[in-house]
Amino acid sequence: MIEKQNKSQYVKVTILVVALIVLAFSSTYAYFASTINEPSITSATSATFEVESTLDITSAIHNKRMVLIESSEIEEKADSLEFTVTSKPTSNVDGQLTITLRDIQISKNLKSKYFNWVLLKKEQGSETLTEVAKGTFESVTEKSGSSVTSPEGTDPEKTLVALEDIKLGTDPIPFKQKEETTFVFRLYLLNDPDVNQISLTEGSFSGRLYLEAVPVSALKQAD
Repeated sequence: MIEKQNKSQYVKVTILVVALIVLAFSSTYAYFASTINEPSITSATSATFEVESTLDITSAIHNKRMVLIESSEIEEKADSLEFTVTSKPTSNVDGQLTITLRDIQISKNLKSKYFNWVLLKKEQGSETLTEVAKGTFESVTEKSGSSVTSPEGTDPEKTLVALEDIKLGTDPIPFKQKEETTFVFRLYLLNDPDVNQISLTEGSFSGRLYLEAVPVSALKQAD
């Protein structure tokens, strides 16, 4: 009990920076689908997919006192960022979304199975959150020659490195025309009472959320 209490207190007084810089990707797509009917009549249909998001005005995550939390406390205590994606009324085709975590800089000690992220979504007209994807930073590949300048005398395990982009989910997220969906992105350090986690302290992390919206092929929808 004493060991667990000391570990928790040590993390609380240690600076652990989480700075999430957000960028919205709002775009309009217009293209034409052609069909040929016998004997040789061609018709063209205009298709438009236009999306807007609150990601560019959502407050970033800034936490200099990140603490270890229990799995039962994730919903209440995890650092969270909420944003909405809306397909405008002008859209007349469905699309799909890809959300990526980019420009990641992380101290080596936080490349750990205990440092977690999760992406959730809340459907239009519902308050229920469903999981889209989750993961840790443990096995994310470092970019070649990725060491970032760290303060002189920094512990090698606290050296900053740049990571490859993390796609939040293996497949694009289906997104219907005129749909509105709210997403919640969470970051948290998971406590393990049976493990000494002092190595997680005095770490830092920064990254940027990137949203890409593309239309589903009009030809495919016509089928």
